[in-house]
Amino acid sequence: MQYIQHDEFMASVRQLYQKGGRYQKAAKDVQAAWGRAHSQKEPPLNEVFEGMSLTNHGESRINHCRKYDLNGFARLVTLVDNDICVFLFTGDHESTDTWLDKNKGLKFIASKVDEKIRVNPVFVSNTQTGQVISSESDLSLGTLIQRLPERYQKRLLDDLPQDIIDEILAVESITDEDEILSIAQLCNHPAQADVVLDVLLSLREGNELQAKLRIDLYSDVAKSISELNEHEVEKIISSDSTVLVKDVDPELFRHFVETASFQKWMLYLHPSQRGIVSRDFTGPSRLLGVSGSGKTCVLIHRALRLAEQNPEVLNCTQN
Repeated sequence: MQYIQHDEFMASVRQLYQKGGRYQKAAKDVQAAWGRAHSQKEPPLNEVFEGMSLTNHGESRINHCRKYDLNGFARLVTLVDNDICVFLFTGDHESTDTWLDKNKGLKFIASKVDEKIRVNPVFVSNTQTGQVISSESDLSLGTLIQRLPERYQKRLLDDLPQDIIDEILAVESITDEDEILSIAQLCNHPAQADVVLDVLLSLREGNELQAKLRIDLYSDVAKSISELNEHEVEKIISSDSTVLVKDVDPELFRHFVETASFQKWMLYLHPSQRGIVSRDFTGPSRLLGVSGSGKTCVLIHRALRLAEQNPEVLNCTQN
């Protein structure tokens, strides 16, 4: 069994812990389960989630979803598929329900990179059952499909009649979701209708990467983790959006969850982080890690160190 954590997982544990009281106890139970997944070599599910009971009601918003009850006050959301367990989210009842609504249709796909397997989340609608992924317009200007590189446009629009292509090319971020659904349903094949809908909705909220991943899944450049064989499962490595539990330092995780403020978190450096701060690289370097793993912390401390040698140091961030 491979254990992976979604990029929102650590932040959700921290938020639950900071609520205090019974919620803090629930967060500690989640930390304990995560710790068991980390401390042993491929432990079985019943050992990792020992003492936790599955909720009485199934979950239809995400396939292969398993929700655990945390003392009646909170939930731990996981996904288990093909000897892969993904820690997704934890929170009180309301926040968990909100998260599931926002992430309905979530799947995980695998892409081969240099003989290794990277796992990424992707959102998949099912127009036949009426399940449509969540999307909010970013209110940007211009047609949506033009945001994609030509090779992705070609893979999406191949074999479609020109009149349908023209409808797709006219969709903008301000186009109503129902209208986008109507355009997608013009496609003859359900799978093609689903991918057109998902790509347009992803682009509508400014998520070009998600649109590309959805096309990769449709065109068999990537495949569902359900289709991985045993050898491929063993080759999974950490990526930007999913990280192997064994690659996360337990002390770093604990400190992030229990630190009361972002300022205190920024002051803390784990020995492995200090190694990156003090290391001299001969060229461009890339630091991978999920949300909350300390990438920004390392960046700031490294900039401070470099500034002692050369005051002209530039930090560029997305926000």
